[in-house]
Amino acid sequence: MARLTGKAEQLTIDAIIFKELAHEIEHSAETGAVDRRQSDRGIRTLNKKITNVLENITDGLFIIDKKWRFIYLNAEAEKLWSKKKEDLLGKSIWDEFPEVIYSPLFKYFHRAVLNQASENFEMYYPGENKWVEVDVNPSKEGVSFYFRDIGQ
Repeated sequence: MARLTGKAEQLTIDAIIFKELAHEIEHSAETGAVDRRQSDRGIRTLNKKITNVLENITDGLFIIDKKWRFIYLNAEAEKLWSKKKEDLLGKSIWDEFPEVIYSPLFKYFHRAVLNQASENFEMYYPGENKWVEVDVNPSKEGVSFYFRDIGQ
């Protein structure tokens, strides 16, 4: 498994993955592979590739939409939080983790979204008795959060 060591590595990995996927989609369109079934199959294949990459990073990763609802969690996020993805998808981070509202996390999350700028910080997460490093990366669609247990 890859270990992300900082924002630069994260962004590089993300850029490479999505550049390759965009190239595959362009290539399919250029070669006439646009019939509906073939296109759907290609999208499912690309989705599996993306999911495989995200599931195999050692950082916990979760993505929330503009309404602060979980739309994606990887296996490491499930482990670090001791919660199943099925129990969190579609639910508000603030409802599922109310203790976060009174932590520095709340301030950093909102500041990142308001400024549309990445944030990096360390914090103690009392719910799991862990120290974590967090990278918050806002986008127009929502926010992605990479975090790692640094107390080991």
